[in-house]
Amino acid sequence: MQLIQWPFFTNIIIKRAFFLAAKPHESLPSAQPAHGATTIYSLVQALYKPSKSLIKRYQQNKARIMYKLCLNSRDELLIIDLEKIAFFQANGNYTHMNYIMGETHLLTVGLSKVEEYIRMTWPKDKPSPFVRLGRSLIINQSYLSEISILKQKIILSDCGEHSYSLLVPKPLLKDYKQKINEFYIKRYTTDI
Repeated sequence: MQLIQWPFFTNIIIKRAFFLAAKPHESLPSAQPAHGATTIYSLVQALYKPSKSLIKRYQQNKARIMYKLCLNSRDELLIIDLEKIAFFQANGNYTHMNYIMGETHLLTVGLSKVEEYIRMTWPKDKPSPFVRLGRSLIINQSYLSEISILKQKIILSDCGEHSYSLLVPKPLLKDYKQKINEFYIKRYTTDI
């Protein structure tokens, strides 16, 4: 299985590459157009010059960037939208991937490799919502809705019609619950 970095703004990257390729080279005198002539460079520059409204919309929607992981094997290419993943669960040398909407896939890599791919894909300046619980589970904390130590389970839900109940050992749940509790206490005491 091979990791391919998925470009978030593919069309912008392609447009920028075309823009750079079409730019006339300054050191070649023949590349300069005659007076009044139109070059590919000027056409591309006019077509793809971002407007103020486009820049403003981009800045407002920075938080909405989708994080995707692209896994390539001999027989298939799988593009994974990480924000919609509920959890990854180990199954020997394979990993079960479950979307919050119910769709599942069997990945031909182990959980440690999946964890490494997530770490490589997620931006360094933003905290990842994925946390590893023991040897066999990685959950997306964005969907965390309940931790029950007595029942030894964790519930991931989209606050709608989809939810998963996962069995987790008691010591792991106690530690995880304490860390979550400390995070929220620290967060709300610094806001006050």
